[in-house]
Amino acid sequence: MALVILGATKCSICEKIIYDGDKYQKFAPFIANKDDPLRIFSDAACHDDCFYDHPLAKEAIIRYKEIRGIDKSR
Repeated sequence: MALVILGATKCSICEKIIYDGDKYQKFAPFIANKDDPLRIFSDAACHDDCFYDHPLAKEAIIRYKEIRGIDKSR
């Protein structure tokens, strides 16, 4: 899982600092290919608003669950 240090970690999308009280998403490494557009989310953290407004957010969730073996029925 991405390491988040509040007040120091930058959002992987907007590159602004994630502060205490900010809502954010964090992901374990799940994309190795540097050319994959979803790589921006791999082993990274981002503000909730940045993530959910991103055009690849839904695809990232699907791929993350597939690769990490997460069964959403649990």
